[in-house]
Amino acid sequence: MWRVVNFRCFLFVALSCIITVSLSLLDTSVFIIISAILATLILGAGIFAIVKKDGVKAVTAFLCVICMLVVAINTLVCQNAWVNELDGTTVYTCTGKIERVDNDLDESNYIVTDLTADGKSVRGNLYLTVEVDDGGVQTSFLRAGDVIAFETIVHFSPVVKKGEINGYNYRNDIRYFGTTKESTLTFLHESPTLMQSLRNTIHTLLTENMGEYGEIAFAMLTGEKGGMSDRITDVYSTGGIGHILAVSGLHVGFVTLVVSWILRKLKSNRFVTFGVTTVVLLLYCFLASFSPSVVRATIMCVVGLVAGIFGKRKDPLSTLCFAVSVILLIKPYYLFDAGFLLSVCAVLGIVLFDSSFNRLFRVLPKFLREPISVSLSAQIGITPVMLMAFSAFTPYSVLTNLLVIPIVTFAYILIALVLIFVLIFPSCGVLLSVAGLPLVVIDAVANFVAALPFAQIFVRMGVIAYVIYLLMFVCSKFFMIKRGKWIVSLVCVILSVGVVVANNIPLDRNYSFIPCGNYKDVTSVIRTDDSVVVVGDIKHAYIVNEIMDKTRENKIDAVFVHSVTDENVNQIISLNRKYPISAVYCAEGSDISGMYALIDAQIPFYLVHQFSPVTHGISTVYDKGAFVGYSFTDGKANVLMLGYGKKTCDLSEEVINAHQLIRSYVYNGEYYERIYLVNYENSYLDETPNTLLAQGENYVAIDLKNGKILQLAESLFD
Repeated sequence: MWRVVNFRCFLFVALSCIITVSLSLLDTSVFIIISAILATLILGAGIFAIVKKDGVKAVTAFLCVICMLVVAINTLVCQNAWVNELDGTTVYTCTGKIERVDNDLDESNYIVTDLTADGKSVRGNLYLTVEVDDGGVQTSFLRAGDVIAFETIVHFSPVVKKGEINGYNYRNDIRYFGTTKESTLTFLHESPTLMQSLRNTIHTLLTENMGEYGEIAFAMLTGEKGGMSDRITDVYSTGGIGHILAVSGLHVGFVTLVVSWILRKLKSNRFVTFGVTTVVLLLYCFLASFSPSVVRATIMCVVGLVAGIFGKRKDPLSTLCFAVSVILLIKPYYLFDAGFLLSVCAVLGIVLFDSSFNRLFRVLPKFLREPISVSLSAQIGITPVMLMAFSAFTPYSVLTNLLVIPIVTFAYILIALVLIFVLIFPSCGVLLSVAGLPLVVIDAVANFVAALPFAQIFVRMGVIAYVIYLLMFVCSKFFMIKRGKWIVSLVCVILSVGVVVANNIPLDRNYSFIPCGNYKDVTSVIRTDDSVVVVGDIKHAYIVNEIMDKTRENKIDAVFVHSVTDENVNQIISLNRKYPISAVYCAEGSDISGMYALIDAQIPFYLVHQFSPVTHGISTVYDKGAFVGYSFTDGKANVLMLGYGKKTCDLSEEVINAHQLIRSYVYNGEYYERIYLVNYENSYLDETPNTLLAQGENYVAIDLKNGKILQLAESLFD
């Protein structure tokens, strides 16, 4: 019988798992009904296969149903167990153990496990932000395994939020977020696990002997990037080699290469090779905290070794699908983890297109043809995920990887071997300085490529990106139509381009005022016919970035901040990397201590005063001789935008009466006839205004032009 694809059992099993996980984001009853219908249909196909005496397809069908059932149970258990046990308005005295550290200039971030609140054990982990106090004791001495005590208000983050999964939170079991001052944090004692002690020792040896390059080496070996500067992560990502800073299949390949070479020299048989390699890879999984990409590569490697023992032919597509199935059975929501997706899709791209590119470049010598084919295939595989997760495309990444991967291979193996020697003989730490020299070359290449024009192009892509993988499969060698293959491939390419274009057309700007709700942050995005402006504290760049993505805007014409501190300047610079900022404005008399960082980033900066002309519809508002916020006028509505900590009850009636809408952090119980747009409701107030729009965690957008009641557009982003 003529067929267009060869049958692969685990391809269908993996697809069944993926579909079930995706359906779990729907309403529970809908999820159960649709899953039951699909399982029944597949079960019917299995029974039909038995009648036709096709054992392979029958087994495949039953495996699909079993895996769907396991995944469905796992997702439902996860959603029901991921519950909020704490009150979001109470200040708790907490204790916990630091699992991971991420230090910055003005704050430190920790993933805290073994959490207790007021002496009560709490399930799940806390992502704790410690704000650095002026003149306070720095918290940089804290390491993984340290037990700390602190006070904080916690905010719960559900596992499924607005139909989406935060892969990082799920992977690290982060259910709560909190902020505290470093002066309130107390170090209790050390209690590291064996693996935490090993990672701490490795980090100390690398950073003491290699300086900043030690952080790069530590990230290459373990995947932890907490101590790495933003410059390095940005430059490496822009240069298209950010994957070397996260443990992945590439690093598992390095480990396997070294172990296999040693065992060959020792003339070990295939059973010993299998046992030793498997043990070493399991230990590496522990060292890398069971990163999804490392687990995926380890499973594929072990399956390949088993196939070699029994003399079976290796099928990379089946091996990849088997690894994906195993991981999703255990951790179903890894499907939404960016690292896992990038790892899987890079291998998928190589499986689909490597042989085709090898034939296409057959005129080139083998030492050039093979790395070019692999790099290009992997880039094609990861591009939809890069667009979906980071909205970024790095056009030079193929060439950069051709230059860097051989150096990375040498550097990784050299540093790993020297590190093992130094762990045994600590006095020989200077050898690590020599072993780190290749990293200097890698860093120079990354900086050079990142400085090139169009080194990073931002293109948006939604979940429709998954459809592109189906189109890729149709274009690959696995889709075996005999005629018209090039026409089908061309149609697939056109459809893919069309999907990308459709996701990058800006939304209607009728809803011009979009506030961002976040902790200690009063920021708004304002979209007019000819400009996009951001106004506020700018303490959380990611939420502004999220709104810019959802409205499909590509640039920011101006940023108006209440102050220019190191904290919000870092956020502004982060925004500028993706959305070019034409100018930053700050009111005269405010804190501008971070001004020079803006200048260094080549972002134009201007001071405005009470009598400065209106720019982009924004003017400064002064009351009783002091700056209090910004005013925006569009149509018949005037909006007063106050900063965090500014209270309407402290303002004069003259200022309040000039505005129909007040954007503030909370409502303070005055001027109840106004329309207030706040982050959270105030349950402690006896009176509320006539109109109080509490944003909470939901987006709202307001049409200011109609001159009537300000409209709440809750479905703007649906």
